[in-house]
Amino acid sequence: ELYESARLDGCSEAQIAWRIKIPLIRPSLVLTFFFSTIATLQVFAEPMTLRPLTNSLPSTWSPYMKVYRDAFVQGGMYAAAATAVVIAAVTLLLSFGFLKLVNRRSAS
Repeated sequence: ELYESARLDGCSEAQIAWRIKIPLIRPSLVLTFFFSTIATLQVFAEPMTLRPLTNSLPSTWSPYMKVYRDAFVQGGMYAAAATAVVIAAVTLLLSFGFLKLVNRRSAS
């Protein structure tokens, strides 16, 4: 119904996409963005599995790989623990920020 009424009003396909389709999927896009950001912060197993297959993957490619290197390769348990706490705090802040954003939108 929305697309048909927009076409009757003279909207082009680009206008329909920007004014109807994208606003309809914006909540899904925001959710995907935040989950991808949190997953990027927490990725560990995949790079560690692929690292023996390539020489171009540095040991600090992801934050948790840096934690692993600091703790078990360099013996810096305190630096690794501090980095892990910072990663957890950033993940917590992103999660609560997303929760506030979603609650604010649903209350409107």
